Amino acid sequence: MRWGVVNAYSEIMITRKTIFGILTIAVGIYVFATGMLVGMLHTLKKTLPPIEAVERYTAPIVTYVYDENGEIMAEFYNEMRIPTKLKDTPPMVKKTTIAVEDRKFYSHWGINPFSIGRAFVSNKLARKIVRGGSTISQQLARCMFLSLERTYMRKLKEFVLTMSIERTYSKDEILEMYLNQIYYGSGCYGIEAASKKFFGKSVRDLTLSECALLVGLPSSPIYYDPLKYPENALQRRAVVLEVMKEMGIADAIEIQRAKNSPLGVNMEYDKYSRVGPYMVEEIRKNVGERFGSDMFYRGGASIYTCADKKMQETADEVVDIWIKKLEERDNMKSDSSNPLQVALFAMDPRTGKIKAMVGGRDFRLSQFNRAVQAYRQPGSAFKPFLYTAAVDRGYPPTYKLLDQPIEVEVQDTVYSPSNYDGTFRGSISLRDAFAYSRNLASVRLILDIGPETVVKYARMMGIKTKLIPVISLALGSNSVTLQEMVTGYATIANGGYRVKPYIIEKITNERDEALYGARPYEERVLREETAYVMTSLLESVAEYGTGSGMKRMGFRRPAAGKTGTTNEWKDAWFIGFTPELICGVWVGHDKPDTIMKGGTGAALALPIWTEFMKRALSDKPVSNFIMPSGVVRCRVCKESGLLPVEGCRELVDEVFIRGTEPKETCDIHSPGKGFDFRRLDAESKKEKL
Repeated sequence: MRWGVVNAYSEIMITRKTIFGILTIAVGIYVFATGMLVGMLHTLKKTLPPIEAVERYTAPIVTYVYDENGEIMAEFYNEMRIPTKLKDTPPMVKKTTIAVEDRKFYSHWGINPFSIGRAFVSNKLARKIVRGGSTISQQLARCMFLSLERTYMRKLKEFVLTMSIERTYSKDEILEMYLNQIYYGSGCYGIEAASKKFFGKSVRDLTLSECALLVGLPSSPIYYDPLKYPENALQRRAVVLEVMKEMGIADAIEIQRAKNSPLGVNMEYDKYSRVGPYMVEEIRKNVGERFGSDMFYRGGASIYTCADKKMQETADEVVDIWIKKLEERDNMKSDSSNPLQVALFAMDPRTGKIKAMVGGRDFRLSQFNRAVQAYRQPGSAFKPFLYTAAVDRGYPPTYKLLDQPIEVEVQDTVYSPSNYDGTFRGSISLRDAFAYSRNLASVRLILDIGPETVVKYARMMGIKTKLIPVISLALGSNSVTLQEMVTGYATIANGGYRVKPYIIEKITNERDEALYGARPYEERVLREETAYVMTSLLESVAEYGTGSGMKRMGFRRPAAGKTGTTNEWKDAWFIGFTPELICGVWVGHDKPDTIMKGGTGAALALPIWTEFMKRALSDKPVSNFIMPSGVVRCRVCKESGLLPVEGCRELVDEVFIRGTEPKETCDIHSPGKGFDFRRLDAESKKEKL
């Protein structure tokens, strides 16, 4: 009996020791595992963003570029995202998202163990990660801060971040962030951006079938992309619609109707990328220089510009059409390695607001903007600066110049310019020398007033490029940009003010707070009388001179402008204006080469200018150039430029800066010859009657 008690006692002691040992081992394992886990979490935390980063996190959103009428011209983004508030999101979207992605969303603490368990079993059976058990909170943590790699280490990081997010935000805040953050495919982040891209509407206007399609995309945004794989998208939409029926979000009849409806996705969303790419790039560079690239790709700013979207579309189309037309001409040189290029620059001459810009034939092939970056010889298009200097210094339009051969010694060489057509007209008025672009008369004029004076006026009017004060400057030997030339002409067009071209009116952030506002610049540099007389000379070019082709092409508005052609027809220019719009066109090759024999500014650039201006101004009222009080109009003898006598054969009305009008009578014609003043008086009386 005693030995039985002892044996029983021994067995009890052994059992206690065993249990104690097991517990000790278990506790040891637990402590070790906990230590390992704590250590691992501590190490992980060093690689994860701190809680402050979670609290401060703001997702990149779209920056919009607007034209002067509030039309969207372009969008900039790394991630196309349009934030929306949860209160503005329809209940149908919220309920369906939760039903499809995370039915226990409002009851779990960020992680759903049952979903994780199902995923774990599936992954073990497949011997790879094939299924996720992520909650909405986990998906948010992943897309905010983590990569998309499928590893257990990334999953552990995801758990840590998820708990931080759950502690920091309410469930509704998490759902709102999810709907704004998650990827829906085709570059769209957030359901509002996806709704705008795929359906062209806000999320609050979605139909049942559209809601089902969008909610189904995040599970596999590439595979279910409705633009690339519509059949896959239809299948996924059907699955989501069944979930909606199961959860009572919609009844069976509505679900069936939605299943039978087409996808209805918008296939033309990328329309903005085709509008004025050179203009948009200039806007991007302009803003980037002030605020950095984050302004575009993360900032969600609104950039309001002076551009006219309709006018820009016209410019793009006209240039594209005319490049094809010019290349179809028989004697046009063709070289695929050095193709024909066209640049166009249009602005309001009164303010400097840039309205349209084309920098070349194809932005995709070359981002070099020939409207603002290319330095080319302007040829005779530079003559307005010479003639402006002359008019401002008292030369009237009737001043006589000699259009005949001239040789000028320049250092050790002899400069022998020529006229384009190889002919000479002898004595010619300043107006006609300008209208017909007579080179020899212009060379004599620059010899008279001095190249330094021309440089002074050109710089005063807006030419920034360094100019060399040589005689050939009269014929446009110095290279300049198209933008500079248009700016200089604008000084004439607006009555004598130098304006600074600008494209950005204002910039606001995502909270509509002002970040930038334009400060238009203007400075009077010419007398308004000088500007008007020069406008009149430029009108002569359009009326009967080298630019008169615009009338034959149907442009009937009051207009002024000047052609330009360089040696061997390597550059063709036309710059012209009406009171409200100025436009310059350049045609040529990047590597200077003959465009075509006879490829003048009138033949190549003027047709593009004319077509653009006709269409750009088609809905605008006709306006006229207003003569200032300091200018007088006198009838003179065309041949002498003096007050007419009875023998004068041809009389013309001419404009003069007050004080420069002729005081003497014609010294060429004698009374009794040529003009019949009695007939003129009789006709005048009839007109008065």
